[in-house]
Amino acid sequence: MAKSKPQITRFCEMQLGQQADFFACLSSRILKYTRDRKPFFQCIFRDSQRSATWMVWQDSDWFEECQKNWQIGMFFKLRGVYFEHPRYGANLEIKHIRKVTEQDDEEGFNEEEMLERSRFASAEMFQELMAIVEQIKSRSAQDLVKAILLDHQELIKQLPGSKNHHYPFPGGWLEHTLMVTHHSLYLTDRYRQHYPKLDIHLDRDLVIAGSILQNIGRVRELERSNQLLLPWKPTIEGQLFGHLLLGRDLVREYAVKIDGLSPDWLKLLEHLILIEYRRESVNENRLTERSFVSVPVIPEALIVHSMNEMDVRMQLFARCLETDSTDEPFTERDPLLGRSLFKGRNSQEEKDTNDPKSTPSN
Repeated sequence: MAKSKPQITRFCEMQLGQQADFFACLSSRILKYTRDRKPFFQCIFRDSQRSATWMVWQDSDWFEECQKNWQIGMFFKLRGVYFEHPRYGANLEIKHIRKVTEQDDEEGFNEEEMLERSRFASAEMFQELMAIVEQIKSRSAQDLVKAILLDHQELIKQLPGSKNHHYPFPGGWLEHTLMVTHHSLYLTDRYRQHYPKLDIHLDRDLVIAGSILQNIGRVRELERSNQLLLPWKPTIEGQLFGHLLLGRDLVREYAVKIDGLSPDWLKLLEHLILIEYRRESVNENRLTERSFVSVPVIPEALIVHSMNEMDVRMQLFARCLETDSTDEPFTERDPLLGRSLFKGRNSQEEKDTNDPKSTPSN
């Protein structure tokens, strides 16, 4: 009796300890050495929602193939076990591996499922953002933000937060913008309560519009490329001017079509859009070419600018900690952050649990 083919399982849906056939993309392949100076490859395979490490040792049947022929961005069909190592995190034990072929399309292989994307549905995030726009009390200001979002909604749903820095995946722009908007509104409401006399200087409409439109220039700065792992590239305008000026110009174009929009309010919105945050250079503490275009001179700009920078940094910290697979107390040096992050810690709860003195007496 002929053996039936194993059913294909999505990599991201595999359970701990489960053996299955699945498709994955090789997203990292790093040559390393053991203490005995024996070479091995640390390979990371991923789909859109999960990544895991597989060590290809020198005595493995696949070491030579990995060394000579495997390239980052290639797709593979694998048979293996997914498990969580107590020190190294998500890992794979591979039984069989080969490159994807055209016949695999019939078994459900889809390149789009291999690419990282937001954990949240873009359509739902867009609806959530539009619901926040409804909180803008000024009808003209609300019309301005709505018009820009609705005219670019299909692009916005796919747009990354940046090309290859923070949130560099489809839906990243929406995820980042929602985080910045929610946090900015929270701080605005808290500070309006804490400083009653500051209330007239904290325009909630301006905070909402600024949070949403601060990075709207991405719709003109980026366009689709034909590279699968780097699907977005700068437009000519993007390379010449950058997303800040492009965003300001886009808002001006739409503003002339909106009746009743205050010119003074529009100037404040433009100021808020042109705030840029400093990025630490990875080259010995020198600043990159992107320095401050403008510094906040109104409290709304301070809030939105701070929340924007905070969310960018936190996302980079999270990616570094979640993807690191070393067994050291510090991560490997992250090229975007320009540093290693400390991860070797035990929670106080674990310490209390293991401490005999913390055990309640009868």
